[in-house]
Amino acid sequence: MLYQFLPRLSDDEYTSLEKSIREHGIQVPIVVDENGSVIDGHHRKEIADRLGLPCPRNTARDLDETGKRTLACSLNLDRRHLNREQKREVIAKSLMADPQLSNRQHAERVGAHHTTVGTIRDSLESTGEISQSETRLSADGRERPATRPTPAADYVTDYVTDQADLDTALADAGFDTPDADPAPAHSASSPDGKQYTRPEPQTPRRAPLPDAFWRATYDLTKVTERLGRLTQDDRFPQNAEKVATANRSDLLRASDLLHQVIDSIPEI
Repeated sequence: MLYQFLPRLSDDEYTSLEKSIREHGIQVPIVVDENGSVIDGHHRKEIADRLGLPCPRNTARDLDETGKRTLACSLNLDRRHLNREQKREVIAKSLMADPQLSNRQHAERVGAHHTTVGTIRDSLESTGEISQSETRLSADGRERPATRPTPAADYVTDYVTDQADLDTALADAGFDTPDADPAPAHSASSPDGKQYTRPEPQTPRRAPLPDAFWRATYDLTKVTERLGRLTQDDRFPQNAEKVATANRSDLLRASDLLHQVIDSIPEI
């Protein structure tokens, strides 16, 4: 099965399909490529050949190997109902066949979440089943970095004692330091009655909104990836009810807030 990622039908499913084909023939044509290789319909063709029945076919043209595998997944997943382990097996096979594709492309291909794909990719890379790569092939066909660099902190973490220290800390944190004249000084009296002046500390400039938004999205992705890994922990099934009691309402509220944010962002 050159382009098939999904597991074979169970005995009961196979028997039911064979019974239907005996009674009604092949109702849905199989899909092949220009060379006659089956993209979708392996079981139907196998049964029809064994029973000596005609097997209608449609030909998918002008697809590369990756496109044929994507089509096979799309057509098969529309009909099959897989359990959790079977779905993870499909994701792993998809990654091993086309490791150059991004996690989001694999997620779209197999109907999974991209964080789940990322977790399985990490596992396959750690065992050497697929090689690590610094780039991924995005949906537009361009190579892009596999991971985005961690952005510079958008806040000042060290204590500052004077304006020079403040300017240095702001520059280190990625802020633009203003070129304007220093803020006007104001005076203060010492216990002996003398007047001293000290500069008014300047207010740090906020990071550009797109950068701050990207940082927040980056942090959110990391948190959701962690939550995804927790649901895949082998202890999760026996603790699922406790987790639901303590966290489900908060997760739903977070989901609603996230959807409000997504709705406020224009589609491009």
